[in-house]
Amino acid sequence: VFFHTTRPMKISIIDTNEFDKLTKQNQPSVLIANDVKIFIQNQCYQLERITLIKSNNLEEIQDRGCYWLFDLKNIIFPRLTKVGNFGMCGNLTIASITLNNVETIGTTSFAFCWCLRYIKMDKVKVLPNKSFRHCFSLQHCSFNAVKVINADVFEECNSLHTMCLTSITEIGEIRSKNKIIFIPPLKAELQGKVKLEPDYEQINIPDCVRVNVQLQNNCILQHIYCKNIKIIPVEAFKHQPIQFAFLPNVRKISKMGFYYCYQLTTVCCGRLKHIGENAFDRCCKLEAINLSKVETIEPQAFDHCYSLDNVSFQSVKKCSQNSFTNLNNVVHFRRVQLSEAMRDIKLFEGYDFSRKVGYWGRIEAQLKGKRIKQSQLKLKAILSFMKKPANKNKYISVRDSSEMEE
Repeated sequence: VFFHTTRPMKISIIDTNEFDKLTKQNQPSVLIANDVKIFIQNQCYQLERITLIKSNNLEEIQDRGCYWLFDLKNIIFPRLTKVGNFGMCGNLTIASITLNNVETIGTTSFAFCWCLRYIKMDKVKVLPNKSFRHCFSLQHCSFNAVKVINADVFEECNSLHTMCLTSITEIGEIRSKNKIIFIPPLKAELQGKVKLEPDYEQINIPDCVRVNVQLQNNCILQHIYCKNIKIIPVEAFKHQPIQFAFLPNVRKISKMGFYYCYQLTTVCCGRLKHIGENAFDRCCKLEAINLSKVETIEPQAFDHCYSLDNVSFQSVKKCSQNSFTNLNNVVHFRRVQLSEAMRDIKLFEGYDFSRKVGYWGRIEAQLKGKRIKQSQLKLKAILSFMKKPANKNKYISVRDSSEMEE
């Protein structure tokens, strides 16, 4: 399991004998629950800083048993057979779920998993109402034993692309903004139950390069590169599957610029000065962004940014109580550098105002490392040529660094 964060991170391991420690964690933790067969109602409700739960013997999650775990990134439940109503609802940042022994799930059992891209449960026979409601990022799913899909199961699952339904006999209705590929193809009498809705209108932004990046389980996200743009327009990237944004010259991100970008993790914006209203609202995976030169933060700019930490607000001159709201009582800012103008912000009461915080972005660091390697290859080719005997009739041709192979 890999934990990608904005800084080197210490992981603590907690077993079920220490459940009293789980509500107030100051660092990311792994919960080992091998002695537990049932998560009773509300047992793991809104536990903070739990990034992984492993239980080799867990057989049942009762109603709201693993409910609203904002930091949960992975689960390992090899013997789980039943998930109750709202059992794993609201686990906002988990990306992939494989539970091939689960036979029964309840209403709204996996709803509001905003960042969930892939799910595989090949023993479930019935998908009850709203079981995956508002899984906005869901692209691929496999339910090879499912015979019945009830109404509103995939409500607002607008990213659906591929569904494996080898045993399906009845569908209430499935709506998506993508043309869904069914494996095998649906029978003729079921095809009318699949509705294609109009896609979100994309704003054309000159000089913005989009690169599709394929991740595990054939999921596709985007990296965007806007080298010359200084202002991100209103709703510029709303509802888009962006993982990384390179904005080196941007001074202002307008209202709702990255609204509903659930997959956004890193923003490179070293010259950013102004963040508009709801600019990063619902970017619940955002974990790395350079805010050291930001002077203005408008209301609700970072609502639902539950992964955001390790940031510097050292230059902020204008903000309000509404610029930073403590949603669902989740305290995710633990390591921040604050300006004088932010001393009265209620969310930051008791924080150490003398703390210094740097910036580190994982994807940005990877790209920098790749560019360095490309430059090294180019230099090596030049040096190799220079060592050869001079020949006036020959010349060296070195590919541009952007074309060099890694």
